[in-house]
Amino acid sequence: MQNRLLELVARGTPLPDMLHSITRAIELLSPGMMASVLFVDDAGRLRVGAGASLPPDYNAIVEGLAIGPSVGSCGAAAYTKRMVVVTDISTHPNWAPYRELMKNFRLQACWSGPILSSEGQVLGTLAMYYNEPRAPTEHELHLIESMAHIASVAMEKAKAEQEREHLLARERQARREAEAASRMKDEFLSTLSHELRTPLTAILGWAQLLRTRQMPEDKRQRALEAIERNARAQTQLIEDLLDISRIVAGKLRLNVHPVEPLPVLEAALDAVRPAAEARGVRLALQVAPDVGLLPVDSERFLQVVWNLLTNAIKFTPAGGQVVVRLERREGEARLEVEDTGQGIAQEFLPHVFERFRQADSSTTRTHGGLGLGLAIVRHVVEMHGGSVSAHSEGPGRGSTFRVTLPLTPPRASEPLPASQDRSQQELPPPAAETASLEGLRILVVEDAPDALALITEVLEGCRAHVMCATSSQEALALLGSIRPDVLISDIGMSGEDGYSLIRRIRAQENKDQRLPAVALTAFARSEDRQRALAAGFDVHVAKPLNASRLLSVVASLVPTRSAHARAAGADSSVTK
Repeated sequence: MQNRLLELVARGTPLPDMLHSITRAIELLSPGMMASVLFVDDAGRLRVGAGASLPPDYNAIVEGLAIGPSVGSCGAAAYTKRMVVVTDISTHPNWAPYRELMKNFRLQACWSGPILSSEGQVLGTLAMYYNEPRAPTEHELHLIESMAHIASVAMEKAKAEQEREHLLARERQARREAEAASRMKDEFLSTLSHELRTPLTAILGWAQLLRTRQMPEDKRQRALEAIERNARAQTQLIEDLLDISRIVAGKLRLNVHPVEPLPVLEAALDAVRPAAEARGVRLALQVAPDVGLLPVDSERFLQVVWNLLTNAIKFTPAGGQVVVRLERREGEARLEVEDTGQGIAQEFLPHVFERFRQADSSTTRTHGGLGLGLAIVRHVVEMHGGSVSAHSEGPGRGSTFRVTLPLTPPRASEPLPASQDRSQQELPPPAAETASLEGLRILVVEDAPDALALITEVLEGCRAHVMCATSSQEALALLGSIRPDVLISDIGMSGEDGYSLIRRIRAQENKDQRLPAVALTAFARSEDRQRALAAGFDVHVAKPLNASRLLSVVASLVPTRSAHARAAGADSSVTK
C-alpha cells in the first residue's frame, strides 16, 4: 500500500486526490475506522484536506480549527508535534468543549499524529476515528506514522510545485513587464528622434535656403521666425527631459511663497495664445474673486498651467474652446483646465500621467510630443501637497484636468542657497531692455567656433570690446597681459574645463580685484549650476544662448562701469 501511494505521489497526483487516497488506504487496512487529513493554512489554522468517511457536519465544525495544547486531538498534535491518543472522547479534557457535539456524531475515540516536513515544520495532522472507545495497537500506531510520512511527501511536493508555479508566473509577469518596458523604450527613442529631427529639419533647411537663395524680405522674416520657433520647440523638449531627470533623481526643489495667481494664469495664457489662435481655439479665464494668495513656487505653478494648456490646445480642433477656472474650496484651491477636444479613452485614463505614455505612439499619430508634460505636472503638483486628476466622458467629448492645491504651504523643501535661487538665476535683471556694454572689455572662452562667433556678435552688437580664447590655456595667457571687465566661459572644453579655469583665476587674484565671471554652458542641471557657483563663477547661464539674458547678466555684473560707459559714449578708457 505504501509503495502504491508513493507511486501516486511520483506521478504528480493532485494533492486533494492524494490525501483522499491516503485516508482510503488507512480505512482499508483497518476496517471500522474513519480517517481524515487536516492541513495548516497560511493563517496557522487547520483545514480539512480529506475525510470523506466522516460526517459532513463534523468536518464543517473542524474547518478552521485552532492549534493549541488542549484543542481536541488534532489541534494538540499539531501544537506538540507528537502523537495524541484519546481512547475515550467522553472523558478526555481536550474534548470537553466538543463533548455534546460528539454525541450527535457517535465518535468516541480519536488518535492523531502530526504531519511534519523534512525540516520539522508542521504541515498538518492525520487522524483515525472509531465509534467506540479504543486504544491503538502497535500496528495502528505504525500505520499512522507511515501514512503521515507519505502525506508529508505529497504535501511538500505539492508545495514545491506550487512555489515553482508562482516563480514561473512571476517570471512570466516580469518578462511581460520587461518586454513592455523595452517596447516603451523603443517607442520613446523613436518618438524622441522624430521630435528632435523635425525642428532640426526646419532649422537646417531654412538656414541653408537663407544662405544660398535670394529671398524677398517678407519670406526672409518668415524663415527666421520658423528657425526661432523650431529652436524654441527643441529647447522645450530638452527642458522636459532635464525635469524628468531631476524628478527621477529626487533633485527637483521648490521655492514656495505666497503668490497672486491671476498674473501667473494670464502669463500662461499669453504664452500659449499664438498657438491657440493658429489652431482656431478660443481661450477663456475664470478666476473666483475670493481665491487669494496661493502658497506655491510661482515658476513651477506657471509650468503646471502652461503644460495643461498646451496639452488642451494640442487636442482641441478648430472652433473648440479651452477654459481655465480657479476657485477656492474649503482648505484648498481648485484649478481646472477644460477643453472641448477629442477626449480620452477610458482604458487610457489611468495611464495619462505616466512618463513616456501616449494614447497614440504610432508613426501615424496626429499630435507630437514626448509624453512628459503631464508626468511633470503630476510630480510638481504632488510636491506642493496637492493632487491632479483627469476626467473625460470618452472620445470626442472633451476632457477636464483638475488640480487641487492646499491653501496651507507644504512642509518646506530644502531651501536653495541665495546664489541658486531661480528668481535670481533665471529671470533677467531689470536692466535687460536697456543694457549697454559700450566700453566694456569682455573675455570669451569657448572652444566651439560657431558658438564663439555668435557670442562675439551679440556682445559687439552692444559695442563691447571682445577678446576671444578657444581654451583655458589661451585664456590664462591673455589674462597675463590684459585685465578684462567680465569673463564669459564655457564649462565643457577639451584639455582643461571651465571649472579648472575659474579656480586658477580665483587662486591668483586679490579679493578687491575679483573678476566677474559668467558660466555660459550646455550643462544646465541644478547640480551643474551649483557646481559652477561653487567653483567661483558669479552667474550660471544655460545654453542655448538667449541674447537679451546674456547682455542683462553682463550689465548687472559691472553696473557702475556700464552706466559710466553709457554716459561717456565712446570713451572706453574708464576703469572699473
